[in-house]
Amino acid sequence: MIRRVLLGLCSLLLTGLIDGANASIPYHDLGKIPVVNSGRVKPLDSIARETILFLQEKQTVRHQNKRYSPIQWLGILLSSPQQANAMSVFKINNADVKHFIGDTSDSRSFFSYNDIEPSLEKLSEQYQQAAQIDAQRRSVFQRHIVILYQKVQRYHQLKYSFFIHSTESFFSGFTRFKGLVNSTSDLINHSGPSTKFTDEEKDSLNQLYQFIKTAQIGQSLTLLHPLPPSDDQQDWMTIPEGFKDMLSNPPHPLIESYSLLFDQLGTQSSDAGQTIDQILAYFQSNHSQILKDSNLEWWFNTLQPFYWCLIFYLIAFFVALVMLAFKLPISDRVLYRFVQFSFVCHTLGILARMLIQNRPPVTNLYSSAVVVGWGIVGLGLLMHKYFPNKLALLMSTISGWVTLIVAHHLSLQGDTLEMMQAVLDSNFWLATHVIVITLGYSGTYLAGALGIAYVLINGFKKGSQNINQSLVKMVFGILCISLLFSFVGTVLGGIWADQSWGRFWGWDPKENGALLIILWNAVMLHARLDGTIGERGFMCAAIFGNIVTSFSWFGVNMLGIGLHSYGFMEESFKWLLSFMILHLGFIIFGLLHAKQPNTDN
Repeated sequence: MIRRVLLGLCSLLLTGLIDGANASIPYHDLGKIPVVNSGRVKPLDSIARETILFLQEKQTVRHQNKRYSPIQWLGILLSSPQQANAMSVFKINNADVKHFIGDTSDSRSFFSYNDIEPSLEKLSEQYQQAAQIDAQRRSVFQRHIVILYQKVQRYHQLKYSFFIHSTESFFSGFTRFKGLVNSTSDLINHSGPSTKFTDEEKDSLNQLYQFIKTAQIGQSLTLLHPLPPSDDQQDWMTIPEGFKDMLSNPPHPLIESYSLLFDQLGTQSSDAGQTIDQILAYFQSNHSQILKDSNLEWWFNTLQPFYWCLIFYLIAFFVALVMLAFKLPISDRVLYRFVQFSFVCHTLGILARMLIQNRPPVTNLYSSAVVVGWGIVGLGLLMHKYFPNKLALLMSTISGWVTLIVAHHLSLQGDTLEMMQAVLDSNFWLATHVIVITLGYSGTYLAGALGIAYVLINGFKKGSQNINQSLVKMVFGILCISLLFSFVGTVLGGIWADQSWGRFWGWDPKENGALLIILWNAVMLHARLDGTIGERGFMCAAIFGNIVTSFSWFGVNMLGIGLHSYGFMEESFKWLLSFMILHLGFIIFGLLHAKQPNTDN
C-alpha cells in the first residue's frame, strides 16, 4: 500500500513536470505505449529520449520560450511535422559545418530542420564522399558532416514511423483506404485480362494504388513497429505493413486508434487521452506482459536513478572535501550514511536495468561505465569501514561521479538497453567473466584515485604519517582485490573464447589489455613487498594503473580491430588522451614535488 502511494505521488509530481506545456494531453501515458525498435520492445518514451539525446545531447527541447519533454517533442514530430521542423533540435559544434548550411553568426549551436533543409542535397553529396573514406582517415569536417547526416536521417525516419503527413487527416486517410479496399476487393479478386472497368472503378483502383505506393515509401523510412501480433500474425508490423495487410485481412485493431490519436495530438484535442487509454487497454488485454515491461522501462526513464546518483555523489564529494579542508564538526556517520544511500540508489538503478533487459548488469560500454562506478563506490564504503579518514569516501564519490558522466556521454550514442550482438548473447558469461573483469577495473581506478589523493596531500603540504600509511594500506589492499578479479576474469574470458572461437588466447588487443592490467598490478604489489619501490613510487604507479586500465577499457576499441571491438567511437579519442595526459601530470607532480611526510598525527 505504501509503495503504491509513493509511486502515485511520484507519478503526479513527474507528470506535472513532464506535461507542463500542455496539461490537457497526458503525454506521460503516450510515452508508455510499447513499440518495437532495433529488435526489442520499448516504450515510446525511450524512443523520444534516445533520439533527442542523439540530436541535441540534452533531453529538454526549448522553442519559443517553452520547454518540451522528449515525449512531447515526439508527439509534435509525429502529428505536426511542420511545427517540429521549426524547433532547433540539431546540435552543430563545428564552425565549418555551420558555414556549410549557411550560418555565418558562429554563435548558434542549435538549428532546426528548416535551417538545414536548403542544404540537404549538398549534405548528401558530402556524406557520400566521406562514406567512401575510412573512418580514421576522415577530416574533422567530414566527421562532423557524417554526424549531421546521421542526425537528419534519424529525424526523417522517426518523423514517418507511423504515417506520412499529407493534406488530409490521418484518420480520414485510414477511413478512405479502408473504403477503397472494401469497394475494390471484388474487382481485384474477380477481374481478368478482358475485364473492363468503369471510370469510377478505375479511379478507385488508382487511388488504392497510390495508397499502396505511399505505404511502400513509408516502409522504407519507418523505424518503428507499433502493431503487435494479433490472431495469426506472428511478428510486430509497421503501420505501412498494416495497411498492406488490409488487402487480405481485417484491419489491425490499433491502426484506427493510431490514426485518430495523431489527429488529436495535432489539434491538441483533450480527447487524445481517451484514445491513448484505449491503446493501452488493448495491450493490457492482449499483451499484458509487454505492457508491464514497457511500464517498468518508462518508470526507469522517468525517475532517472543514475542522474540523481550523479548529483548525490557530487554533493558527497564536496561535503567530504569541506570537512577535510576546514575540519568541520560534521559527523562521519552522516556522510557515510549519505554515500550509502547514494550507493543504494545506484544499485537499484542497475537492478532495474537488469529486470528490463533480462540480462546481467554489463552488456555494453554504457553499462560497464555504470557498473565500474558502482564498484568504485562500493569499495570506497568498504575501505571507510577499516580506514575511517574520509579519503576513501572522498575519492570514491568523485570517481563514481566521473564514471556516470562518462556513462551519460556514452548514452548519446543510442539505446543503452540495446540487443546483444550474437557473440555476446550468453547470460552465463556476461554474469561471470564480464562482471568480474569490470569489478577489476573498479579496483584499479579507486587505487589510482587514492594515489592522486596521496600526491595532492603531500604535494602542497606535508601529509601526516598516519594518513599516508592508511592510504598506502588501502591502495595495497584494493590492488590485491583488483588483481584477483582481473586474473579470474581473464581466465574466464579465455574459457568463453575457447567455446566461442575455438581458442583460449589469441593475442587480441582486448586480451592484451587485460593482461597488461594483471601484469601491472602484480608488478606493483611485488615491487612494494620486496622494497623495490617506496611509498611515493608505489602511489604514483597506482595512478599509472588508471592509464593502463583506460587503454584496456576504451583504447583497444578505438583501434577498430580484433574480435572484442564492440564500442568504437571516434569522438572519445581526445577525451581518453586528455585523461592519460592528466594522470601523467599527477605522476610527474608526485615524483618531483612530494614532500616528506610529517610524523605528527
